[in-house]
This record gives sequence, structure tokens and C-alpha cells, in this order.
Amino acid sequence: MKLRPTDALTLGVILVGAVAWGVLGVRPIAERIASLERERDATRLSIARGDDFVRGLDDLQTYLTEFEQALADLDRLVPERVDATARLNEINAVAMRCGLRPSMVRPDQPQPRGAIIAHPITVRVSGDYEHLLRFIFDVESLPRHTRVTRLDVEAEPLGAGSVLAQLELTAYSIDSAAGGGS
Repeated sequence: MKLRPTDALTLGVILVGAVAWGVLGVRPIAERIASLERERDATRLSIARGDDFVRGLDDLQTYLTEFEQALADLDRLVPERVDATARLNEINAVAMRCGLRPSMVRPDQPQPRGAIIAHPITVRVSGDYEHLLRFIFDVESLPRHTRVTRLDVEAEPLGAGSVLAQLELTAYSIDSAAGGGS
């Protein structure tokens, strides 16, 4: 089959038009689509990193909240100052609430121990053994960190089932001069 010149010209124009359409139309659109896909992937990665960052901020906020609570607990347990009169009244009240008879509640000399200061209080009480145990538990459960650091117990000479006890109760404060304070 022989092509006529007009058919060849038409076929050539169609072929050139198809190539031009591919080069000038389809190729830029394909490149633009590829570019948009790369931008989409970069945006997804950025969003994922942002989510990780925000999650990290939530974790940081939780950590800071827990840290602030721990500092508040430390300030409650081991404050910077000691109100000796309030401490003596508090110990005396606990002894009486536990059914003991306090005969002496006396502060002793503060003892520096590095970044803290120990504040011993000597307490002499009488009563039954179970009440003494309750007193020790209640004192060590006070909001302020207090420990029984010495305990001497003997049977009360005239009391049936009663004991005489002398305790050293020690509370602590921060020695800001030794670097323990903020």
C-alpha cells in the first residue's frame, strides 16, 4: 500500500503532535506529580516527627509535674527551717492521743550532717506497750520525716503491764549553708 503525500503529511503531523503533546504536556504533568508526591512524603515525615516531638513534650510535662511533686514532698519531709515549739507540741499531742503519759518532751542540740541538720527530741513516756507501739508508728507517719533513732524501754515498777520508755525522735532540715538548700 502506497501512502499518498497528504496521508503521509497527516500522519507526520499526528506523530509530531503526539511527540509534542508527550514532551510538552504529559512529561511536565508527570514531573509535577512526582514533585508533589515527594512533597507529600516529606510532609508526612515532618508530621510524624512533629507527633514524636509533641509526644516528647507530653512526656516532658509529665516528668516536670512528677519532679515538682517530688520537690514538694521533699520540702514537706525535710524543710529548710524547724519550728521547735510546734514540733514539741506535735509530739506531745501524738503521745497523749496514743494514750501515753508524757513526762518529758525536750529538744536536744541540732547536729549538722552534711547537707542536712538532724534535730533530735528526747521524749519520756509511760503507758502500756501497745500504746507505745502506736505512738512510734504515728510519729514515724507524721507528714514531716521523723524517725525513732533511739529507744529504751523498761517495765514500770508499780504498773501492771505498763512500761517506761525514753525515745530519741529525730527530724531533719536542709542546711542551706552546707549546700543542701536551693
